[in-house]
Amino acid sequence: YQTLFGLVLCSMSTDVHTRWNNLVPIKLNILVWCIRWNKLPTQLNLRDKCVDIVSVLCPICSEVGESLDHSFIDCSLLVHLWSRIARWWEINLPPLLSVHSLIT
Repeated sequence: YQTLFGLVLCSMSTDVHTRWNNLVPIKLNILVWCIRWNKLPTQLNLRDKCVDIVSVLCPICSEVGESLDHSFIDCSLLVHLWSRIARWWEINLPPLLSVHSLIT
């Protein structure tokens, strides 16, 4: 993961300018950009934008509010999914404290 996100964000910094990496698909560039700037439409982000939603709870586990970190790192059901994918790809997942630790 570190390498993949590093490829996409190798030229991204806190500048206003965004430079896409041509070595990865555009949708991955967009996903990483959304993660970098916390622009994914999580339940908590939608609530913060005053979007009328039924619940801020994670739609997968219904345990806590759906945030960027919860969606990629903390959700117990998704952690199980990520670990199965890692085993399938025969890679070790690094311990992560936050999604931003992937891209910085």
